[in-house]
Amino acid sequence: MGLNLTEILTKWLADPINRNWHLVFCMCVMVVPMLLLSIWYHWTIRRTGRGKKLMKRQTEAGTWTLGSLEEGSSMARDIASGKYGAHAKKLQNKVYWVVGFWVVVCAIAFGILIAADEMNRPLEP
Repeated sequence: MGLNLTEILTKWLADPINRNWHLVFCMCVMVVPMLLLSIWYHWTIRRTGRGKKLMKRQTEAGTWTLGSLEEGSSMARDIASGKYGAHAKKLQNKVYWVVGFWVVVCAIAFGILIAADEMNRPLEP
């Protein structure tokens, strides 16, 4: 009888060293794509005059306040309505797709780890 992929991953992740490497991989999957997406977005959006105007508005809005969250939602609606041009709208849609794909990949990567932890947990009497 051959082992299926679930059994192979479960046995591989039972080793603490392999589990830690998978956890490092998961953290990289979580952080690196968003860092690269942010750099790419800011570099690309500034290519147009309307994009520069959008970035100025974002800078003025600040970060991590309730007002900035409301302003961010307002900016997203303005981009979707075309206020900042077709380039910004197309770029925003690409970002939405990339983030959606990223969420799925993160869920799979961490889900494998969680499932393996549950399968490798000793049974309690």
